[in-house]
Amino acid sequence: MDQERHPNRSKLDFLYHEVLGEVADLVQRIEGVNARQAVTVNDLGKLASRLDDASKSLTDLPANLGLQVQQSLESGSQRLQAELQICVEQTLATTQDHLQSVSRDSAQYARIAHQSAKRMAMVTMVTGAIAGMIGGMLAGIALARYVG
Repeated sequence: MDQERHPNRSKLDFLYHEVLGEVADLVQRIEGVNARQAVTVNDLGKLASRLDDASKSLTDLPANLGLQVQQSLESGSQRLQAELQICVEQTLATTQDHLQSVSRDSAQYARIAHQSAKRMAMVTMVTGAIAGMIGGMLAGIALARYVG
């Protein structure tokens, strides 16, 4: 009878070993799943933290964007104002050069006109003096003939 139990016992031991092996495999698989689950939970925590940071960045985005737009507009405005000032100065410099040229020409024409007026006055005075002398002589001749 002892021999009869022994083969059953070895089958039972075999079944125990097989069940224990499967349980050990299941335990290893469960531990692996638990380890992966811990890694996943850690990754999800990091992801949640990054999502919070992204949410804060997106919340601050309108203010930051408004500030950047304002800075860009101010920079562009200053650059355009500087360019406009340069263009106006160049235009005014050209106009000033033309006005100075016209002013010099006008002054030269005024000097010429003044000299011409002086000459005409001189000619007129000489002509008037000569005409006065001729008139006086003619009057003296006419008086001398009439009286004499």
